[in-house]
Amino acid sequence: MNKELNELEKDSTGDLVLRPITNWYVSALYDLGAIMNLSYVEETEARSIQLVLSTQQCLDLAKALIEQAKLIPES
Repeated sequence: MNKELNELEKDSTGDLVLRPITNWYVSALYDLGAIMNLSYVEETEARSIQLVLSTQQCLDLAKALIEQAKLIPES
């Protein structure tokens, strides 16, 4: 397991905590960058979090997601 995976949240048994994303919304936020709202499920409860990203963070995140998507086998 690489260093980044070792730093992820784990439960009491050592398994990774997974929270499925159910929806997202991203919009430019004036000159601050972008606001991203992620909706997810935690256990059986729907939740969401709002994040603010700079222009560079948006570009870096997009690049990282594209790179990882290429590694996921198509089903």
